[in-house]
Amino acid sequence: MLIPRTVALAAVFIPLAIAIAYTDVRYRRIPNKLVLATLIGGLILNTVFDGWNGLLVSLGGSALAFGLMLSLHVFATMGPGT
Repeated sequence: MLIPRTVALAAVFIPLAIAIAYTDVRYRRIPNKLVLATLIGGLILNTVFDGWNGLLVSLGGSALAFGLMLSLHVFATMGPGT
């Protein structure tokens, strides 16, 4: 039997992953709208299932990822995207 959390995660992130993979392969770009939808979806689902702790952990992970990507951008290793 599937856990409701697993079903919710799959329902949100599988279509987003397919859309991101398609646009990346076809246009070699990942639109900011899809990245923002993934971020918001993750924040909402973690908040719904884990409450405030889930939100804080999600925001911490987002800040860590942003910092790592910013450091790559500062050293001209990776571009900022579109």
